[in-house]
Amino acid sequence: RSTIAPMRLHAAAKINWTLEVLGRRDDGYHEVRTVMQTVGPWDTLQIAPRRGLEVTVEGPYEVSDDDLVARAASVLAQGAARGANIRLSKRIAVAAGLGGGSSDAAAALRGLNELWGLGHGDDAAAPAGPNRCERSLDRRVLPS
Repeated sequence: RSTIAPMRLHAAAKINWTLEVLGRRDDGYHEVRTVMQTVGPWDTLQIAPRRGLEVTVEGPYEVSDDDLVARAASVLAQGAARGANIRLSKRIAVAAGLGGGSSDAAAALRGLNELWGLGHGDDAAAPAGPNRCERSLDRRVLPS
């Protein structure tokens, strides 16, 4: 049994004040410029070590195969024998345009990076950094 204490992370809701689509990149996705602001409420993730990956949710939401937190954890694990118990306390309204799912996934990536000692920063050069994971996770934004 691990002696590592569970970590608690907050994932804030956000609103976009502006969003500009600037142009298409070589990978088919678009560069964007946005001004956003975090707002309450926030979701809370508790992450603890365990064998295998498990995501549970408290609140008005059920985990599905398409869940961004579960997909983020899977992409970051990259098939290695890494595991975690991720408990998400959901307070941000689902499908309300407040960025709860992406904020939760980003918090999961930060927490798992620390738990697993991966040493990834926020730059795209990291083997499974946030930018790569974001492209792998967001199936709603397709190249044009």
